[in-house]
Amino acid sequence: MKTSFLDPKPEKPMMATLTVSDTPVGLADATPPLPEGTSRAYITCEDGAVRWKADGSNPSATAGHPIAKDDSDSFTNRDYTDLLRAIKFIRVTVDAKLTITYDP
Repeated sequence: MKTSFLDPKPEKPMMATLTVSDTPVGLADATPPLPEGTSRAYITCEDGAVRWKADGSNPSATAGHPIAKDDSDSFTNRDYTDLLRAIKFIRVTVDAKLTITYDP
């Protein structure tokens, strides 16, 4: 499991959740949705594995970058504004829940 987090610490971090099923979803579908201008995020995956892509195409259960159940991905060491707007997730086998900490 990865242990990195938002560094430097965000002044006003914002938490969100996103259910990932068999239809690709992005952070605009999260509750609450991705705030405009967000440049960094820390994402943990629960309940099932997901795959993601941010190249304009949709991920599938077999294509894209994996995030295993109970693992995380950190988009924190530079400005990821465009990637966070483009990223799409899909489940691998069972629905998953993503917990997201934004740095708006």
